[in-house]
Amino acid sequence: MKKIFTILSVLTICAVITGCTTASAKSGSAVVKHEIKYSNKGSRSEGRSGYLIINDVSLPDCFIKVAAEGKVYSFKTKNTTWGNDGYFPAEDESVESVFPEVNKKISDNDLLQGWSEVSGRSANLPVNWILVKWSNGSAAISPDKIDVFLKAKTLNIIPRNNVFNDKMMK
Repeated sequence: MKKIFTILSVLTICAVITGCTTASAKSGSAVVKHEIKYSNKGSRSEGRSGYLIINDVSLPDCFIKVAAEGKVYSFKTKNTTWGNDGYFPAEDESVESVFPEVNKKISDNDLLQGWSEVSGRSANLPVNWILVKWSNGSAAISPDKIDVFLKAKTLNIIPRNNVFNDKMMK
């Protein structure tokens, strides 16, 4: 009897944990991955290219700043074979300094749409949304609506140093 109770307890705990994980995934929470690809790895001319993947959507190279999960990422460009290009954490910047709080609320229509052009962090900004800046604007976006936003906007691509792309490796 003790053995059956133990097995049922373990199965119940597993079901609860799985249910919580599934619920958080469905709630639109942002899963942010920062990936780095290297060129000339280990040499004096080592280059690093940073990429942001949010909920399995690779952000295009069109945002100069991105705030997600409490971190700020800046897009860096280079004109040499060494150094960083692409998205990298901006250790010296806070979300509050890049996207200051504003008194304007995001409209109900924009909340349903999943994105809104903003000038800062609105009081009713859903906690799981990301903030992005490009050369002449900024927006708040639900992680599950990034692709919809990108289809609705025509944004300029920031060029990378692609001369050595054939040498890129993880």
